[in-house]
Amino acid sequence: MKKRLLVLSLMGIMVFSLAGCKNSENDQNISTSNSSTQITASNESATKSSDLNTKASNEESSDSSSTNTSSEKADMEEETAPNIDISGCDTFTQIVDKKLTDGMGYANANIDGTDVLLVSSGTYDNQDGNFASIDSTIFMYKDSVIVEVGKVCSGGTAYPLSIKDGKLYTGGNHFVCKYSLTDNKLMIMEKVSVEYDKDGNETYHYESDDGSKKDSVSSEDAEKIYNSLLDEMENAEVIGYSTVKK
Repeated sequence: MKKRLLVLSLMGIMVFSLAGCKNSENDQNISTSNSSTQITASNESATKSSDLNTKASNEESSDSSSTNTSSEKADMEEETAPNIDISGCDTFTQIVDKKLTDGMGYANANIDGTDVLLVSSGTYDNQDGNFASIDSTIFMYKDSVIVEVGKVCSGGTAYPLSIKDGKLYTGGNHFVCKYSLTDNKLMIMEKVSVEYDKDGNETYHYESDDGSKKDSVSSEDAEKIYNSLLDEMENAEVIGYSTVKK
């Protein structure tokens, strides 16, 4: 009887042990499964986070590119003569006092015997005692009323606006232009530009008055006029501008 009880007791212990092993295996499987799920979720989260970061980076790069493009466009626009609304202004002084903003420039000059006001987007030290400019919107009086006669722009600070014998000069690395004031309008009196082909060969183009005579002059003759206009511009008086400070 004792042996039988001992056998039954041992069998019970074995059953409980086996059950315990199975539960332990199941728990381990569940734990492993949960761990796997957590790893997968973590990987998915990391992937999504990476994707979002990449997208954000791309968008930021795109925005930066757009900003650069806009900035470049803005910079280009700033290099042209300013648009000035002169409504309510009866004198040049009123234009300067009421319409110009900090950093802009202005100068009085005489073109072909007519007193004019030149308004520029900005000024720079020309290292010759003048504050010069490379652009201007130009005004004159017509029957005691101020009118805009035109706009001019040089190609860089090496070519400040200048005047010689009543003519206005602008220039750039590949052009030089001479203006006159005719019939209350600023007209191109003479302009010569040069262009280069892929082999570096030069071709000069000549314009006069309103440009209707373009290319009526040979490249060789246009080159001679180009050099002559360069000499005139180099000997012209640089227009001295005052800088607005508000």
